[in-house]
Amino acid sequence: MVVLLSILVSTIIISAVSFVGVLTLLFKEKTINKILLVLVAFSAGALTGGAFLHLLPEAIDEVGNNGIAAVFIWTIVGFCVFFILEKFIHCHHHHALEHPEIKQETDIKKSLTTFFVFLLGIIFMFVLK
Repeated sequence: MVVLLSILVSTIIISAVSFVGVLTLLFKEKTINKILLVLVAFSAGALTGGAFLHLLPEAIDEVGNNGIAAVFIWTIVGFCVFFILEKFIHCHHHHALEHPEIKQETDIKKSLTTFFVFLLGIIFMFVLK
């Protein structure tokens, strides 16, 4: 009975959290444009964290106890390489020229903010698990 109750409470909480996106309908477009990068980075980190909570244990089981450090090192190296690669290629689109009212931040500040919020999303998923 306790397990069933905890399952139901968890499901209700997760369902309620999923409706947070509806709150963005109450914000002005200018406010949404300011926080959109942070929200996307957080959601990408949360999704990636959720995926790795399932994939990393399988990789660890595959390599055994002697290769645990290698699994995590290669995972971190892969994240960093693809992040840097994306920043060099600039594989994203934006409408800065079409919307001059949006204040443009420096690329370094925006990249660091995105990266740390992405990591925060990953940490968030590990804490929830």
